[in-house]
Amino acid sequence: MEPAVIIDYWFNVLKPAQWFRTSDDVDNHVRETFSAIHQAAVRLFSAPGLEKSLSSELKHQAIIERFGRFPHRNSLLERHSTPDELAFLSKPGSSF
Repeated sequence: MEPAVIIDYWFNVLKPAQWFRTSDDVDNHVRETFSAIHQAAVRLFSAPGLEKSLSSELKHQAIIERFGRFPHRNSLLERHSTPDELAFLSKPGSSF
């Protein structure tokens, strides 16, 4: 995916008012639209010397797979955290 596609999405498809609002529809659309980026990141970061980046990417993927979003951003986005998210966030090493 070209960087221009990402920029176009954030500045033309979405409006600034949508950037920090709670919306399951936007969350789902972002996940569907950009999931290929995470797959490409794993391939890229699998190169020797990029182990730390690969580890971080795999953690991000696991969080998205488990919760469908990043619970770390819930308070900023004024989203309700589920009990599972709160339990996860209370554990050491849950944040980056």
